[in-house]
Amino acid sequence: MEPRTPHAPTTLHVSHYKPVGIGDRIALGAVKFLRLFADAFFRGRYGHRAVVLETVAAVPGMVGGMLTHLRALRRFQDDRGWIRTLLDEAENERAHLMTFIQVAQPNWFERALIILAQGIFFNGFFLFYILWPRVAHRFVGYLEEEAVYSYTEYLADIDAGDKVLHIGCGSGYGSAILARLGKEVVAVEADEVLAAIAVKSSGAKVHHGDPAKGRAVDGPFDAILVEGRIPEVPASLLRQLRDGGRLVAVVGENSVSNAVLYTANAGTVSSRPAFDASVAPLPGFPARKELGFVF
Repeated sequence: MEPRTPHAPTTLHVSHYKPVGIGDRIALGAVKFLRLFADAFFRGRYGHRAVVLETVAAVPGMVGGMLTHLRALRRFQDDRGWIRTLLDEAENERAHLMTFIQVAQPNWFERALIILAQGIFFNGFFLFYILWPRVAHRFVGYLEEEAVYSYTEYLADIDAGDKVLHIGCGSGYGSAILARLGKEVVAVEADEVLAAIAVKSSGAKVHHGDPAKGRAVDGPFDAILVEGRIPEVPASLLRQLRDGGRLVAVVGENSVSNAVLYTANAGTVSSRPAFDASVAPLPGFPARKELGFVF
């Protein structure tokens, strides 16, 4: 989720870090080798490739957190918050994996390949991190770069031509990504300062207004993305979905809530929880109405 601050990025730059020295070349080569493995078995099936990617991407944070923990014990010193940060990153990647498992539904053979790849990668990266920590960090950077390419292809393949409503767009970073994918993007932001920044930077049709009301005048939409946690999804937003359209939101009033997928079909809307998620609340949405008895 994008930080809701005027100091958030105002432009989207897609760049590649060119290798400097033998260590960087080894890191890039290792990522390209993993890409060959994914292409060999899952070419064109971006959901399955995402499962492989997230299975691998969840390992470095766990390895880094474990080794940082052991180093702090050996040196009798504080970790300065790094253990929790690294383990949170591993948990974040695991949550991504749970999402793509629902999308891809890998069969038993594909699951066996993934388990084998994870077993080999964990032990290899563990040794790599001990011997060449700088190269291991550069490897993670190239792995995240590969994730951008893979997810861009994935989104472009399944959503080409969709009209998207982006609720709570902040300074427009997420809207800019959607716009780069060739979408028709309509965005709504309650904060006037952030909306003004998004107008200049995102390439989307940005409107300053009430996010809970959406933008019915520009609908219906193929997809609606809510950028933050909300108590419940207003019926007014669900009515703005096209038949077959979907809405994704983190719903709940606790710090750990549910990411929920809503799908419109023949005048009705079904919902399916995807995974637990912890994101910042999105201002502008009323609290859930509690049912009670009146005497």
